Amino acid sequence: MKNLLMGLVGLGLVVGLATAQPLGPTSLTGNEVVSMAIGGPGGPSIFVSTGMLRNSTGYTTTTVTTGVTIPNNTNRYIITAQPSAATITLPISPVFDGSMIEVVNGTASAFSTNVVNIAPNTGQTLVGGNIAITTLAAGASVELIYSLSNNTWYRVR
Repeated sequence: MKNLLMGLVGLGLVVGLATAQPLGPTSLTGNEVVSMAIGGPGGPSIFVSTGMLRNSTGYTTTTVTTGVTIPNNTNRYIITAQPSAATITLPISPVFDGSMIEVVNGTASAFSTNVVNIAPNTGQTLVGGNIAITTLAAGASVELIYSLSNNTWYRVR
């Protein structure tokens, strides 16, 4: 009887573990949103994506063949082939305060043949003027941060 009881308990544990459902998602895409209260219970609220909460970044892998504008939901703009002569324009306003953009040479060799510049969008300023990435080394990048108070991009790396 004792062995039968132990066997049933063991079977119950196996079945319970096999059919148990997780209490939350096992993986997040970053597109899920949660509501966050501002100023405590009953106050106004905003929706925040899980990507923002976990400090993930949107990225785009692309080839650059003409002038392009980086989308607002992109933080890393990875160029996968030697670009044509082009201007890469930073995201259009509104841009969140503190937004960071990284333009990455995602190829195995340095850019070398075409004039490629990073430029601010309409109504924005880029401290130091346009940034030439014509000779950006393989795997290297240029990173910028945005200040909403003065609509200015600053190169940080």
